[in-house]
Amino acid sequence: MAGRAPSPPPRWNSLLDIILDQVYCSAVARTITSPLDVAKISQQFTYSPNGTVWSNLLSFRDVHQAMQGENPLLFFFKGNGAAIWRVFPYVVVKALVTDFVARRVYIDGPMLAVLGTTAAVLVTHPLDTVKNRLTIQSWNSYYHGTWHALWTIYKEEGAGGLWAGWFPAVLAALPFEGLAVYIRHMIHRIFIQPRPVQNAGIQQQIVQQHVPEELNPPEEPVVARPVSFLLDTILWGISSCIAQSISIPIDLVKKRLQVQSPKVTQGWLWPAYEGMLDGFNEIIKQEGYSALFKGVVYNHVKTLFFSFFQRAILKVLEEKTQDMTPQQRRRHLTWIYICSVTPLLGLELYLGLSGSSTAAA
Repeated sequence: MAGRAPSPPPRWNSLLDIILDQVYCSAVARTITSPLDVAKISQQFTYSPNGTVWSNLLSFRDVHQAMQGENPLLFFFKGNGAAIWRVFPYVVVKALVTDFVARRVYIDGPMLAVLGTTAAVLVTHPLDTVKNRLTIQSWNSYYHGTWHALWTIYKEEGAGGLWAGWFPAVLAALPFEGLAVYIRHMIHRIFIQPRPVQNAGIQQQIVQQHVPEELNPPEEPVVARPVSFLLDTILWGISSCIAQSISIPIDLVKKRLQVQSPKVTQGWLWPAYEGMLDGFNEIIKQEGYSALFKGVVYNHVKTLFFSFFQRAILKVLEEKTQDMTPQQRRRHLTWIYICSVTPLLGLELYLGLSGSSTAAA
């Protein structure tokens, strides 16, 4: 008698595998690309009423001016601690919401990605606010680390300060996530043969667990030439860059709304915005239309590198853990994540406490 086929792993174990993979790869890739993110944000917060189109899209001078009087090494990692703290709840919320929707409403692709990302953006928005405020301030000049900033903003401005700019944050996520997934699907059909489930994104993996085959039939095999890992990664990075080109003006307004605090923006030349529409109006009136795309070159370079490192790390993890049992693999990934991230967060805590002590003295 033929042996019984092994039963599939429990749903929660599958979700845990997805979360561990995504959290670790995203945290490491985010740290590696932090200098490019800081450069982008530094340019976005530079007031340039006489800026040219090219200087608005890419300006080394803006970054150099922002570095004045700061440690060059620490400057390019400002706010990275908050970004790492944000990765875990972001991935967890996105996975859980995607799983919840996929089990109840049979939808796939861009809409499912948008729902999961929107929920993750809303829940983790306070940490994004903290990251941007830590990035634009002089090192430890007012906020001394992630948790000090969270508490200080809540104490001085209430929950509204932590969730400032939440509406444009959601609007920016809609075209980015939805369009990016759509473009990736189109690239998939044209260039790339169907890939294993473990290499798909969060929403693709979860959908294939829950959606009946008759409602989510397998696609016809695509006849395409073999694509290298590097070209595959570049194509996926390009799809994200195209989508972000549409959402980056909204992202600019969102960031400026997030940091509108007299403690942070004292001495800045651009006025406070009363809302998203007022922000667009003031930027166009005072800095020109091209200013809406400030930092776009840094952003696209960061996106390409982030895509490469995230996917490369995931590929290495899959190769190194393919002979392990699921329990061994989860335990292994958990320890790798703890050993990799703890020193970074400990350094941020130490620098925050030392900055706080210096300020008190």
